Amino acid sequence: MELFIVRFSYLFWVFEASLRLTQQSLTQLKTLSLYDNHLQEVSFLGKLKKMNWLCLNYNEISDVSCLAGLKKLEFLWMNDNPVDDYATLQGLPSLKTLILGENNLLDISFLSNLSSLESLSLEDNRIEDCSPLEHLFQLKTLYLSNNKISDLTPLTKLPALKELHFGGNLVTEQDEIVKELAAKGVRLNLTGRSCSTGKHTL
Repeated sequence: MELFIVRFSYLFWVFEASLRLTQQSLTQLKTLSLYDNHLQEVSFLGKLKKMNWLCLNYNEISDVSCLAGLKKLEFLWMNDNPVDDYATLQGLPSLKTLILGENNLLDISFLSNLSSLESLSLEDNRIEDCSPLEHLFQLKTLYLSNNKISDLTPLTKLPALKELHFGGNLVTEQDEIVKELAAKGVRLNLTGRSCSTGKHTL
C-alpha cells in the first residue's frame, strides 16, 4: 500500500472522502510521503513496521527515535529537518538509500555502521570530515556537494563507489585524491547542486 500526502491539512479529507483507510490498513503501508507538512511529531510512524520507503522532507521534526523499529526501511528521504540526534538510524539494517540534505549536519559518525547503504546524499550541510564513510563498502553513489570537506582520502577505500558529487567543497579537480578516484573509474561531478536535493524534485 502507498500513501502520498502532499499537504497534511488534507489528511482528513483523504481518509474520509477518498481512501477511507482503517487503522489496521495503515499498518500495512509500505510507501509514505509526508513532504512539506510542517510536522513536528511523527511518533505514529513507529507502528508502520512494514514501511520500506519514507519521505519526510521539509518538516520540523527533531525526534526520529520512532524510526527505530522500521527494520524493513530501505529508503529514507529527510531533507531540511532540525533533528537533534540521528543515532536511531544506526539500527536500520535494510537502509539502502539515505538523503539528509540541508540538515546543518557536522558530525556524521552515526553513518559508520550503515553497511547496507548504496546511495547517500549529504549535500548542503557543514561536514568537514568524511572519514565515517570509509567502511560503507556497498556505497555506489555519494552526494557531498556544498560542505566544508578538504580531504577525500577516506573515499578511496570504497570499492563499490561509482559516482561522486563534491562541488562546493575545499577540494578541486587537481587534488591528487580526486585524480586517484577518477583513475579508479569513479564518475566525478564538481557542480554545487545535484538532483538529490531541492523541493522541485518531488
